[in-house]
Amino acid sequence: MLLADYGMTRPAEAMPKAKAAALAALKLDAGLAEAHTSLALLTAVYEWRWEQAGRHFRRALELNPGSAQAHHWYGYDCLGPQGKLDQALAEVETALQLDPLSMIIRSSLGALFLTRREYDRAIAHSQHSLRLDPQFYKTYTILGRAYFLKAQYEEAIQCFEKARALSSGAHYLLGGLGQSYAMAGQKAKARKALRELLALGKRNYVPALSVAMIHAGLGDLDSAFQWLDQAYRNHEGNLVYLNVYPAYDCLRPDPRFQALVAKVGL
Repeated sequence: MLLADYGMTRPAEAMPKAKAAALAALKLDAGLAEAHTSLALLTAVYEWRWEQAGRHFRRALELNPGSAQAHHWYGYDCLGPQGKLDQALAEVETALQLDPLSMIIRSSLGALFLTRREYDRAIAHSQHSLRLDPQFYKTYTILGRAYFLKAQYEEAIQCFEKARALSSGAHYLLGGLGQSYAMAGQKAKARKALRELLALGKRNYVPALSVAMIHAGLGDLDSAFQWLDQAYRNHEGNLVYLNVYPAYDCLRPDPRFQALVAKVGL
């Protein structure tokens, strides 16, 4: 499931296997909180069935109230995308209290600050996280997004480049980097990032959403929506943040955006 979430394999290949495994686990032990948690996540980010996902998360937390993972995913991947940002924040903060050394939970908390448009708070939180672990690339990703949303594009570029170096070149990060280049006026570098993504896509799976965001940065909205439609056909998990992630603000006035939001069930 997480291979798809990180853009390393097609959701249509990974998620059915994940669902089969989670259902097999529940058949063996219907009281297994971890199986409910896994099933809940894929029901949210792949199937976009929000009511059912919430039921599975709540059942997982009934079975194991001390599960940091269940609190984390319930807040960040189920409540947050539905715009229930106060509840989402409370769940992710609980997860961090349960597992204070988890860098992935810390990065999700920083991302939630972005959805709440608390950019300075996201920056301060990420800088603190980097003092705990300066090698965790996702912290630089959140920091780069915060700077991007504050229109501090040079700082954003530096963060995305650092994240790519630490992640050994995770190709989905080219989306944020290319969009930052475009907004910084470095259109040639943005188009180079776009070409690199498209070339990678001929050999490996590349999230269509990453391609869409570079087109959006370049102001080519028709191409951006073509790739967003491809992301929808791929059932890419990051589409669930359409309603709450501020980087999509440039697309919101277009009727095609609201049509896409509806198709994701938000």
